[in-house]
Amino acid sequence: MDLDGTTHDDDDDVKFELLCDDLLEFILLRLDSPICLVRAASVCKRWRHVIADAGFLRRICSLHRPTVAGLYSVGHQASPIREVKLRPIFIPSPSVAAAIDHRRHLSPVFLYMYRRILDSCGSLLLLEPRLCTFQDITVYEPFTRLYRLINPPAPRESGHCSVVGAYLLGGGDADDEAAGCAAASMSNFRVVCTFYDHHDRAAHASVLDQRNFIGRAGGSLYWATRDGKVHVLNGITMETSTFTFPDNETWSSSLCLDIWLRYYHNRVLRVVDCGGGAARMVCFAGLNLEVFSRPRGGEKWAPEKSVRLPENTLQFVPEGLEGYYVFDSLFETMVTAGAGFVVFAPSEDAPLLFQIDLETEVVTFKLKDRRYNVPQFPCELPWPPALHACV
Repeated sequence: MDLDGTTHDDDDDVKFELLCDDLLEFILLRLDSPICLVRAASVCKRWRHVIADAGFLRRICSLHRPTVAGLYSVGHQASPIREVKLRPIFIPSPSVAAAIDHRRHLSPVFLYMYRRILDSCGSLLLLEPRLCTFQDITVYEPFTRLYRLINPPAPRESGHCSVVGAYLLGGGDADDEAAGCAAASMSNFRVVCTFYDHHDRAAHASVLDQRNFIGRAGGSLYWATRDGKVHVLNGITMETSTFTFPDNETWSSSLCLDIWLRYYHNRVLRVVDCGGGAARMVCFAGLNLEVFSRPRGGEKWAPEKSVRLPENTLQFVPEGLEGYYVFDSLFETMVTAGAGFVVFAPSEDAPLLFQIDLETEVVTFKLKDRRYNVPQFPCELPWPPALHACV
């Protein structure tokens, strides 16, 4: 465009045509969002051909982490104590809310058909039907609205075994995991089921079920049991290992949170993926949030920091909401957690949510709504997006 506002579309087209494929690929590799990548692929056949190339998609996966679309929840906690029915919810991430119509493309309406979300990984959700059975569990991709029904096979030594948990993993191998291309998608996923032998009474304390599941990191699944053991399933080799929780004193303090630790360990303890093979374990212990870390390539967990939580949360509550709950060190409950943050409620029934930044240790008020004080599951946009080159 000249200073007088005159445009030269033909000249711009010629300039783009002069770009060699290598230079064009170098520029396109800087796009870090599937939304931007799809829009770039719509420019012309040449751009689409470059973007749809398998080598390009593999390289861009290794450079950028997937975009988190937002958080899904069925709107209630399926607790053995009580179950309060609410409507399903979806909390979009700010970047996605600004780029697309999330009410149309990522609506949580489909969750009315299911009892609960069992797990999430990549762009997929694993859903349990309303019949409260692990038969016909559904793998669902909200953005594309594609789904597949899964019937877990019975173990070879069946007869007295039952399914007690189902979890999602990406379908990639070790090379895909190292390249960052192992995220679960409709064309690349596995469902892992855990079983319980009712005749093996000795295994009761270490049942790897949904209640004991505390998260995933580096393609591995983690469970914690009341005996202070953390059980790990390597998603690449499918081998299991067990280690003792890094700090006995912290674990003993967490046992005081008996109302949640007895039923849902992920309300007081989470493992989160920090990318590049690094991971964090965050745990409530009284009024402290203990953070343990495992460096990239390492196997041992070490204490990273201890964050002191406020004895009450009134100082963070906006004007007009001061009459709600103060912080209760016996019943604080995690709603969700990420590489650098934890979202929690002061108590089981509190309609107020707070977020603590693990780097700055700053606590901020997040929102007031009882519907959100339930486990929330992150869901990513498909990455890389499914594209086909034009002939």
